[in-house]
Amino acid sequence: MRAITRPLCLIVALGVVGVLAVAGCGATSSSSTSGSSTTASASSGGSGGGSTQCGGGEPISGAPKAIEGMPEPNEGVEEWGQSSSNECVYEGPGNFSVDLSKCPSNWNINQGITESSIKLFTSAPHSGALAAYGAIEDGAKSYFDYLNENGGVDGRKIEYEIMDDQYEPAITAQNVNKAMQSGDYATSFAVFGTPNNLAVRDTMNKGCEGQYMVATSDGEFFDPQGYPWTTGFGIDRYNETEVWQEFLEEKYPEDNEAVMITMEGDLGESYASNYERAAKGSKMKIVGNEIFAATAPSIKNQITTAAATKAPVVILNVAGTYCTEALAEIEKSSWKPVVITPNTCAQISTTYAPLLEAGATGNGSFTTRYYSVPGDNDVEAPEYVALYEKTLKAQGLEASNAQYANGWWWAWDFTQVLEDAARMKGGLNRATINIAAHSYTSNWPLLMKGVEGKMEGVEKAFPYQAAGMFEYTGASGSETGEWKAASPIYNYEGEPKNYQEVQEEG
Repeated sequence: MRAITRPLCLIVALGVVGVLAVAGCGATSSSSTSGSSTTASASSGGSGGGSTQCGGGEPISGAPKAIEGMPEPNEGVEEWGQSSSNECVYEGPGNFSVDLSKCPSNWNINQGITESSIKLFTSAPHSGALAAYGAIEDGAKSYFDYLNENGGVDGRKIEYEIMDDQYEPAITAQNVNKAMQSGDYATSFAVFGTPNNLAVRDTMNKGCEGQYMVATSDGEFFDPQGYPWTTGFGIDRYNETEVWQEFLEEKYPEDNEAVMITMEGDLGESYASNYERAAKGSKMKIVGNEIFAATAPSIKNQITTAAATKAPVVILNVAGTYCTEALAEIEKSSWKPVVITPNTCAQISTTYAPLLEAGATGNGSFTTRYYSVPGDNDVEAPEYVALYEKTLKAQGLEASNAQYANGWWWAWDFTQVLEDAARMKGGLNRATINIAAHSYTSNWPLLMKGVEGKMEGVEKAFPYQAAGMFEYTGASGSETGEWKAASPIYNYEGEPKNYQEVQEEG
């Protein structure tokens, strides 16, 4: 397994690097080589050439207006942005650049951006079975509204439109097409769901439309070579399942059989396939995988079948209410395995509190964590939490909803991107936003010690690659429990570098 490393320093490493302008999906790329630097088209997307707007404006200098709970620009970002030798090429660290001459002929570098506002859009479920996850985007809007009330980002108000898609990919595609055709928006931000983002990724990359910090953790969204207008967010499932296996080998070296319970669809199946990869070559033997439909009214039968294997370890590749049901049913059975749950289950208010009504506690189960949310026992940023709770109360939102807190995190990191882009060569425009979205360092206040968000082009396309395992403990009667660290923070920074490297590893 990969070794634990020390946390990286808090400043982005901005060295002199070769430049790689990566090819968009479905595009025919052309390249030329000069010395050690390689240049390829960013996207074919339309007729390209002639009337594409490549020019930028003047970058902002100095610190932004001081707003409590707002990130500061990263150091060194003024080195990046519009190339001095080609106004249509924008360069960033980590061997990443884009060539705007290959964008559609009617593409506008300043679209959705004025001196007073930045217009963003997203698509997320606000009705249907997964409507609860739409609170992520609502939380992001809450944070942007807070910034707007206090002067905005470098004087610009952020207008964030949330479109409901009921978690239906076809509706997501309709929403994105409508937004792109309107010509009103600078970029999208935090579109929810794996199938939904896959349904629009080709269209958005061909159109040089930003698809940033998508609200899903599948590895294919961390692929700047293939999709230079798309970035992922959070810990990806390649790295998270690596954490599971390293923890099991260290803490339970004699428990060498595991059974999985997996929800159908991209989320569950991605966790399952990545854990199989993480366990490959180890002593761990996977003795079964009980799969259930994502619309199943109950998973009791799958749990019963899994229990019959008597495996000493169970891996729950689940989310939502299935986290709660699986924990409850396993706890009430005679089967007492080591229970591993993904970060999708790591909310006390939504996963563990409902266990009490089911006559269970969740005590002794383990989950992946790399950040805390307000209400957790191990929060280390009380001033930030107080600001969050005060703001949501004033906005009429329930601060205990962990998805709102997650939305604040997404919006914090994207605010970091906007601040960095405004200071790059060419100033704030859609091209510098793309460069900044691929090259930022985040120190969101609720990240755990030993964790930071860092993007660095092709060389580091996974922003979060550090996490630890935590035991849920202390719940009883009508009282919820708390988190207890069960492992160190495993730090896999830069291993792997990007999704294409994952594919090469097999």
